[in-house]
Amino acid sequence: MRKKASIIMILDNQGMMTKNCLYMLAEYKNINDYELVFAYSHAEEKYFSGLIQECMGENTVIHYKIESSDNRSVVYNRASHMAHTDIFIFMDTNIVLMENCLEEMVESLYKGDILAVQPMLIQCHTSLIYSTGYLISENCAWHAFQNREVHARIVNQSYVRSALTSSLLAINRLAFEELNGFDKRISHDWMGGEITLRISERGYQNYYNHKAKAYYIQHEDRGSEVQGMTQVYGLKECNMQKGYQEIKDLIQKQIKKGEWEKKYVIINFSGIGHIKDIMKDLHIKAIKTMNYSTFSGAQDIRLEKIVPFHLAEQSCEYIYFTNNFYQIKNNPIWFQKRLEYDDLILDLSGNVLRIPEMISNKM
Repeated sequence: MRKKASIIMILDNQGMMTKNCLYMLAEYKNINDYELVFAYSHAEEKYFSGLIQECMGENTVIHYKIESSDNRSVVYNRASHMAHTDIFIFMDTNIVLMENCLEEMVESLYKGDILAVQPMLIQCHTSLIYSTGYLISENCAWHAFQNREVHARIVNQSYVRSALTSSLLAINRLAFEELNGFDKRISHDWMGGEITLRISERGYQNYYNHKAKAYYIQHEDRGSEVQGMTQVYGLKECNMQKGYQEIKDLIQKQIKKGEWEKKYVIINFSGIGHIKDIMKDLHIKAIKTMNYSTFSGAQDIRLEKIVPFHLAEQSCEYIYFTNNFYQIKNNPIWFQKRLEYDDLILDLSGNVLRIPEMISNKM
C-alpha cells in the first residue's frame, strides 16, 4: 500500500520524552498510512534500535544512522533521500499528535498553491497556543497568537502565513528538493521559518490549518518569548513588509466597530521603534505615544517599576503594544484601576485583548 507521507524524525535524546513520543506516535490511529524514517547516531544504535522496536512494534521503520545530529538541517536533508513518498513531514520528538492531525496537514497540500503546512501547536498541559505559524517584524519572528486560548474564534480560522515552524511541518517533496532542502547555515530553531520564507518569495503559499492540532512540549532551556531571526539570510525587506501586513490584518480582524472611533494613548513596550507608523497603518487614532521599548525583551513587565502609577487613573483609553501580551498580564493593581475604561492590548503575535480578558481566570 502506498503511504500518504513520510514522517522524518531525528532521535538525539535518550530521555523519557523521546520514548513517550515514539510510544504515542505508534498509538496514532492511522500511523500505518505513513512511512517512518528515523535518524540517530551510530554510537547510540543499540539504544535507539531497541527503543524503536519496543515502542513501534510491528510498524516498519527506515533506520538512518548518522555520525552526528549537531547540524539538524543536514541530517533532515540526507534523511529525506531515504523517503519514498511525495510529502515529507518533519517532526520533533517533543510533539504529541492529536486525532486527524496528519490527515488534515496532508490534505492541505493538495489545495491550490500550498506547498507547506503546519498545525495548531498547543502548549502541553495548557489550553494556550504555542504557534500557528510565524509573523515577521524587524528581523524577528513571533509565533502567531501565542498564549491565546485555543478556543478563541480568531485562532480557529486557517490562514496563509509568510513562514512556518519546523517543529511539525509538512512540505511538498518537489518543492523541498527544488529549494535544496533546509539551509545548513540556519539553526534548528529557524530552519523551518527560513525555508518557508523562500516558498513565499517564489509566490507559493504556506498554510496554517487550524483543524490539525498537536501538543508542543516546551524545552526547559527555552524560556524566552523573544524570537530573533537576524541569522536568517533570506529575510529580506519584502518579507518584513509582508509580515507586517499579516500582523495588521490579524489585528484589524479583532478590533470592534466602536473601538475604531476612540482616541488612544499608546504605551509601547514592544521592540518596534516606529509605533506611530504602525498605528497609522491600522487606522487607529493615537493622541499620544509613550515608548518603553527598552523593556521589550523582558518576559514579565511590572508596570509599577516602569510607568508612573498616576497614569492608571487618567480618563483616557490606552493601547498597550507589546511583543506578546503575556509580558504585561501580571499587573493586577493597574488593570483593576482600568476596568472602567476600554483599553486594548495589541502585540506582535497578532493578539488583541481587552482588560476583562486580561485579568480573567482563563488568562
